Amino acid sequence: MKRVKKLKAMLAIACTVILMLTVMPGAFAFAAEDDGGAETVTPHSGTYMLKGALKGEQSLWAYVEQEVNGITANTDYSFGMWVKGSGIVTMKVSSNGSTVTYKRPVATDEWTYESVEFNSGAKSGKMVFSIVDSAATAFPQDQVAGTMYLDDAYFGVKDSGVNLLQNSGFEQNVTGWNNTLKDVFSVVSTDQTTPEEPTDPVDPQDPSDDATTYLETDPSNATNIYAGNRSMQAITKGLKSDWKTATQQISGITANTDYTFGAWIKGGGAVTIKVAKLSGGDNLHFMRPKAADVWTYVTTSFNSGAYSGTIVFSISDSAGNVLPQSEAAGTMYIDDVAFGPAGGANLLRNGGFEEQLKYWSGDKGSVFVRYPDQSDNPPAQQYEGIANLGAYSWDRNPDGVTDFGTWTGTTPYLAEDFLEQNTWSDLEGGNRLAAWKDSPYAQSMLWATYPFPKSGGSLAAAAHGDYNAYYRQLGENLIAAGMDNAMIRFGHEFNGGWYYWTVGNANEPDHEQKCADFAEAFRQFVTTLRGIEGQHFKFVWNPSTAVWGVDLPAAFPGRDYVDFIGIDHYDQTWAQSNGQSLYGPAYKTASPADRARLQQLAWNAEASDANWGLDMIAAFAADQGVPLGICEWGLATRSDDMGGGDNPVFIQNMHDWIENNNVAWHVYFNVSASDGDHDLYDTVTFPQASAKFSELWNPNGAPQTSPAIEPADIVASGESYAKLEGENGVLAGSAFRYHGDPWASGGAFAVMYKSLNALMFTNVAKADDGIAIVYQGWQSDQKASLYVNDVLVKKNILFAQHGRSWSNSYGYVVLNDVRIPAGATLKLQINKDDELDNFDSLKIDYVLLLGTDSGDGNPPVNPGDGDGGATVPSVKLYAKNATVIKEDGGSIAFYLAVNGADKLNAVSADFGFDSSKFSLRSVEAVDAPDAVIDNRVSGGTVHVLAGFPTSLTTTSYTDVIKLTFDPLDPNAKSVQAELRLLSATTASSGENADIVPTKDGDSASVMLRSYADLSDVNGDGRLTAADLSLALDYYRATPQDADWSSARQADVNADDVVDTTDFTIIMARILDAQL
Repeated sequence: MKRVKKLKAMLAIACTVILMLTVMPGAFAFAAEDDGGAETVTPHSGTYMLKGALKGEQSLWAYVEQEVNGITANTDYSFGMWVKGSGIVTMKVSSNGSTVTYKRPVATDEWTYESVEFNSGAKSGKMVFSIVDSAATAFPQDQVAGTMYLDDAYFGVKDSGVNLLQNSGFEQNVTGWNNTLKDVFSVVSTDQTTPEEPTDPVDPQDPSDDATTYLETDPSNATNIYAGNRSMQAITKGLKSDWKTATQQISGITANTDYTFGAWIKGGGAVTIKVAKLSGGDNLHFMRPKAADVWTYVTTSFNSGAYSGTIVFSISDSAGNVLPQSEAAGTMYIDDVAFGPAGGANLLRNGGFEEQLKYWSGDKGSVFVRYPDQSDNPPAQQYEGIANLGAYSWDRNPDGVTDFGTWTGTTPYLAEDFLEQNTWSDLEGGNRLAAWKDSPYAQSMLWATYPFPKSGGSLAAAAHGDYNAYYRQLGENLIAAGMDNAMIRFGHEFNGGWYYWTVGNANEPDHEQKCADFAEAFRQFVTTLRGIEGQHFKFVWNPSTAVWGVDLPAAFPGRDYVDFIGIDHYDQTWAQSNGQSLYGPAYKTASPADRARLQQLAWNAEASDANWGLDMIAAFAADQGVPLGICEWGLATRSDDMGGGDNPVFIQNMHDWIENNNVAWHVYFNVSASDGDHDLYDTVTFPQASAKFSELWNPNGAPQTSPAIEPADIVASGESYAKLEGENGVLAGSAFRYHGDPWASGGAFAVMYKSLNALMFTNVAKADDGIAIVYQGWQSDQKASLYVNDVLVKKNILFAQHGRSWSNSYGYVVLNDVRIPAGATLKLQINKDDELDNFDSLKIDYVLLLGTDSGDGNPPVNPGDGDGGATVPSVKLYAKNATVIKEDGGSIAFYLAVNGADKLNAVSADFGFDSSKFSLRSVEAVDAPDAVIDNRVSGGTVHVLAGFPTSLTTTSYTDVIKLTFDPLDPNAKSVQAELRLLSATTASSGENADIVPTKDGDSASVMLRSYADLSDVNGDGRLTAADLSLALDYYRATPQDADWSSARQADVNADDVVDTTDFTIIMARILDAQL
């Protein structure tokens, strides 16, 4: 007995060591040996360069790009960069989203400068210089892919030598460059290390003699305002990092000039007041004044030396970088801030904060706020606008808005549309007003208009009143079209960088001037239209949410010119939690419970974003005394995965936010746009979110929308036919999808984009009288070709455009001269000569086989029928593991295996599962890379359709489909998962067959258990030392031992041996339970 106790003690000590190794693996880490022999690439200049691990993919390209301002018309420019290595990259310049010119440099073993010269023509303002891994659109992938090094990029006026690019040599990582790096682009040095991301410039060490001069005090003033009616309050935190800052840019700094700056301060804590170069951020001079109980003027002086140009003047909560937090933290009041040449004028705007924080940019957070923190405006009129729901359903589409009202069971409160942007004629109304003139929405329009067209103009000219005649013409045209009370959003999303009327951000030296110009242009527009007789217009000032570095108050024209403050907001965020993006690849594969958690975190980030999130704009609107209107909102799927996709949490939160804020009306952006999909009709992409929207805005449920075209609209009475739903076919190619639609026959249709995409139906019923193809013909004509058993029987079939509303956009084509034999494969494919010059898609609702023996369509063929009496394959459903450990991934996999299949090319199967405990994560083909899989979940049933372009022959049970499920309750310690095979059909050797599963092969069961459950070795419902003690009694037991039936309970990791790994797991769970 003593020997056993000693053994247990020794093993316990060993387990403790193992546990330490488990939780602190770095304690015994060894440095990896250097991989010698790899070529060392030295940057062209400096320490760092851009490395491109080019993939040469056809889409979703990685890129780095930079906006360049100050482009002048009819000017010769050049751009280029040094390249070395291998592969091909695209280097281009674009304007307003359109490529101006480009080059695709081919890298070699030597540094080579590749450049392009061009003339700007009529283009002016801003251009974008880009480096993109997109050359595979023009070259074979094996030529494009490679490792390329890029350095010393240049963009500037030809022969000027002045580079307009910031950080062109990547010495500051990707600062100044917008980017989607993926795993393609990175910044490296000669030794392949990556520079740290720059943070706020670190202040130089305090000199022994502090530069701050405490010049005078004013003890007579006991208020928190030194002069006038306002000051700025600084609630400093005194942290070592994460500093908040209020900044202004000042241009016109001259070299070798004496400057002085200062401020009146009072209260507690300390701040850093400094002057830094705009380019590079190097400090020119600073001081760190500490506040006292009386108003004190602090000041310092410096000489600009060789520096000239623009400086950034900042007041920052960064004094805690040097001072103790107890000294740096506090509540300080700041007033009458000044900067200028010695003895000269104050170059700061609003230095006394009488205009609140206008002109003061930077990430001020909750540290730098106006004092008092309230406006002088009367409160806004109060609204309850949750039911005032409008819609955008593409341009010139009143029927589309009516469709939205039908779907929601409402009368749309507003219809939204956008003027075209190209010419002044467009901005006067162009071709957009006529479609709405006599519509039901002429008196409930929300229009987007712009300060000037793409053909030329500027905010400065708009502010000067140069375009008022055009604005007046727009107003008169609106009144003539019966839209005298239109709501007008002038220059919407001006705070973003994607429209040519942007005000830019704090990184641009003319940002504040652009903000002022935009505000004045808005006033010019409103004043002009209000001066037209018979007008009753309402005006909407409309920023987008969550845009960094924009001084929105400086761009606000004043409450007298604004009837509503508009918001554009979509379910997208780049916020992170614990260093990982809330949205992105991990979000897409997260379990339902974790996905819901991330969705709520994403909403919190979107609503509370300090860069003008929803709450911040709402607070600003309340402060100005102006009600809110939401001009655009919606779900979002994005190509960069930073959208929430099917997110009912977002829908619920938007509903609640609208209900709890002073929102007068809101417009859902119900389209699938190029920059994101928001379409609520698409119950394939947004099943849960669409249902949630319908639940909230139409509690009785969405009205039953009947199919736009019924078979009875095509087939004569009494004629037999078979119906093939598009969503039940197998799609193939590089660009396709299934799309939900309430007016489609089965609630969805199949979508194909461009050439070599196809929709296939296998083993169809015969058609002696031809076929009919029902399609959605929204927006444009499309073409495709028809194949029967891979033989082209009809080419260039025209699917003509049909209407622009969903419900009226369906059409059909009848092909009377096509004959389909029983059991054939029917394929509709877009060939190269079918492509038309548009960017739309072919949408197939269903196919009718005319002149069949059955009205149900696609009846199964009985086993043994058909040539040669094909053998019916057999299937079985099984799980490879009877127990799955939650901590090893937490997902449960089931497999469908097929035996006896000859040239298997399709499988259709229905499975049943407990949807109250599990959700389907994925359905995959097994070892069939070219297989096409689709699945639909309805309650506790999963319908799976798999197509195999490369047919399979199986002489034994071979896995063909894998289904993976996740538990709904992430905290469940033990849960049983069972999957049932309800039905199965195969198409093999041209034969369709219903299959009877093998005995015991129609269901499978897996137990999902957690270590917390398994570690309860003695089964008493508690985790204590008694569990470890019992497990130690079975040390080294295996299934070959006579007592394995008892010992097995100690094999918590299910690896068929009781060892120290099991003990470590048990100990960790006991410690968790104790803590």
